Amino acid sequence: MRDRIPAGSYRIALCIEGASCSSEAFSEALSRLALEGKSSVCFLIGSSYGLDPI
Repeated sequence: MRDRIPAGSYRIALCIEGASCSSEAFSEALSRLALEGKSSVCFLIGSSYGLDPI
């Protein structure tokens, strides 16, 4: 999986054990990343077994 993540991407892990946030908070976080110059975001989606450590 590591090989498929574009270099320089900001990584956001999504899994059942993770913290949840509202759509508004998620939108604000993505907007903040854009203002910080992050042009590539990669979502890592976990299974019911969690995420493979990267």
